[in-house]
Amino acid sequence: MDIQNIPYIAGMGHDVVDIPLFAQQLAVTGTRFEALFSAREKAQCRARESGEYAEHLAVRWAGKEAFVKAWSHALGSAGAPYTMDNFPWSHIEILSDHSHRPSLVLGREVEGKLTECIKNPRIHVSLSHDGRMASAVVILEDVCAR
Repeated sequence: MDIQNIPYIAGMGHDVVDIPLFAQQLAVTGTRFEALFSAREKAQCRARESGEYAEHLAVRWAGKEAFVKAWSHALGSAGAPYTMDNFPWSHIEILSDHSHRPSLVLGREVEGKLTECIKNPRIHVSLSHDGRMASAVVILEDVCAR
């Protein structure tokens, strides 16, 4: 067995969001909540036949937060490339395929920063919502040869 190319978990993150509270914040004019999502994310959430728009955005927000936590876990004691105030949230997209399976798509700048610490990342994302709560888990693998 070639142990040179065995992927390993570099980081893991989990987040939960209170959907009604998120919906209230989203409804307030002048907030930056809408700007946290890409046009493609918003279009997919509006097009969903089941659930509410805010519910689908809330679970994506949980996914973005889980991604940041997984990345932070992977960095360990190394300095983070962004702060919470300057993080380019809309450049982390959580998009669904035709079967509604989510995937995390990074913008070029964010992907470049990520590959500085994880040379060949593979990102796994799982989203769920039930009742008031939205939940997401992100696992970052490094599939780089060692």
